[in-house]
Amino acid sequence: NEKYILFYSLNKDAELESRAKTLSKKTGYPVYAIHPTGGFYSIIGKKLYGVGPEEFLWLIENAGVVCTSSFHAVAFSVIFRKKLLFKPFSNKESRVKSLLLQVLGKHFSDQDYNEMIDFGSVDYSGLENRIQESKDFLKLHCRGSK
Repeated sequence: NEKYILFYSLNKDAELESRAKTLSKKTGYPVYAIHPTGGFYSIIGKKLYGVGPEEFLWLIENAGVVCTSSFHAVAFSVIFRKKLLFKPFSNKESRVKSLLLQVLGKHFSDQDYNEMIDFGSVDYSGLENRIQESKDFLKLHCRGSK
């Protein structure tokens, strides 16, 4: 039942760590850190090991804030309508920019990533329409393709 910050960075990132530390001090939320390979570059938070796909989803769904450089953590933060601190893994991180454009309806610059995004306060009606259009397209074009 405790609120926490889930820290999931794909690489060593002092700036992202600093932002998570600052947020932890501000909110009083502890930081729990995970890494996809079990190796940790992060020096902050309590390290969680043996995190598989189910635990990964549970940790995101139950986090107070997700702090990440991962596209997948961003995507699940959108689905679970979480608060997000994001810093791109690379300058070529177009998947996240595209996803955020679809969800929020605006382009993101590097400066915009300094702000927390609260997906709990976003109007998802446009996104839900896009999802339904995609499902309809797949149903129409995948019938009989077995």
